[in-house]
Amino acid sequence: MSKVVVFWDIDGTVNVNGRVSLWNGEWLLESVTRTEVPELFEGIPEKFHKFELRVNQSLLNVITVLGEHPNVENAWLTAWEEHACTVFSPKFKFAAGKKWLSLTS
Repeated sequence: MSKVVVFWDIDGTVNVNGRVSLWNGEWLLESVTRTEVPELFEGIPEKFHKFELRVNQSLLNVITVLGEHPNVENAWLTAWEEHACTVFSPKFKFAAGKKWLSLTS
């Protein structure tokens, strides 16, 4: 069997805004600061120094289980670029998505 790569975006996919009632389970909340990921704050007024992430624990569990399958590899495909691994993943103790591709390159 060939290896399958599942590409994940952060905002709107893993970081859910809006219809949070669509997901059952525990919500994990974290903040990301302008210092941690300055590129995400480009064009946003200086008075805003952080934004909130809302991630569903059940969804992270599913992604992790997928990544444990020998023929599946989770990969980031997000404008967060390398920050997906260095900032986002550690905040949620999320080992999946170690490799990433840039939406901007």
